[in-house]
Amino acid sequence: MRTAGANRPVWSVYRPRRGAEFVVRAQISTKGEQEHVKSQILAYTAPLDKGMGATLEDARRIETYVDQIEERSSVVRLDDPTVEEELLAGRWKLLYSSEFVPGNAKNPGNAVRPGEFSPVKIGSVMQMIDAKEKRLDNVVDLEVSFSLANILRDRIETPRVIACLGHSYSIAGARTMRITYDRTTLQPQGGIFSGWVQSIPELTIPSVLNFLDDSFRSSSFDVVFLDRDLRITRGDRNELRIFISVS
Repeated sequence: MRTAGANRPVWSVYRPRRGAEFVVRAQISTKGEQEHVKSQILAYTAPLDKGMGATLEDARRIETYVDQIEERSSVVRLDDPTVEEELLAGRWKLLYSSEFVPGNAKNPGNAVRPGEFSPVKIGSVMQMIDAKEKRLDNVVDLEVSFSLANILRDRIETPRVIACLGHSYSIAGARTMRITYDRTTLQPQGGIFSGWVQSIPELTIPSVLNFLDDSFRSSSFDVVFLDRDLRITRGDRNELRIFISVS
């Protein structure tokens, strides 16, 4: 407001410039498009069994969706402690990994599905991230599909092993995480000794990797998308992984 003449009030009305109005509309549009692509990613990856049920065409389409959501999103800033503690930390379930897609151009050495000729079936894969302790642990549910349980299926529970691959991590850039493997623990469950086996403490498995330099035990990946529900990463060996929050 300004005055003119004998203290007569003159009101000025703010009208945004056309360019500024366009920017606001563009931001709203981009956010809506981002949510749309996000829903497509979730819907498309849900039935693919972590990628083991995916075809090469599925892999290409998922890559396209990820490219689209990257284009419509701001750069992830893991070097912001608030982002690390409030968005990155927590329990994440693996929805899709390009490493599990046989013949994927991103992983040309992968010719068969994991577990296709193995008595061990990969169940759920969880990733636990603790921002305070700087820990990233992959917890894998392994089901033994060929055993005495196949013969006595109605009498005993199928044996399983919960494997935890432990890593420390550091933030190595605005959106880059570097992880270093340091231990593996196993917890058997079910099977012929169901009930009793649950009382067995976790077994820490020695690994030859523990005797190698950190450079041999470490890898890095970029977090290319992150919000409270979804996290997408690209690894240093071209692997694409998509996680959904379960915390």
